[in-house]
Amino acid sequence: MKEVDRFDLEQKIMKCWMITDDLDELTTYFVDDEKFQDRCGDAEYQDEIMNKYFGLKELYEVKFQSLWDTFEKLIESGQLK
Repeated sequence: MKEVDRFDLEQKIMKCWMITDDLDELTTYFVDDEKFQDRCGDAEYQDEIMNKYFGLKELYEVKFQSLWDTFEKLIESGQLK
């Protein structure tokens, strides 16, 4: 098995962080795809759903930023080489 280093950890963090891009893609799909137009309730209901997606994206942005900040502090302090 390959030895793991901080760069492997960095790549894994960045890969997980991509969930925010996935949420954007999913939101765009539901908003723009013709098959969902006029099938998901009225505009107010659709706005509520999209706001939940945006909120979920924002939550993950905050969590991953906190994780990244911790990662950088560990490198700066020499605890992670």
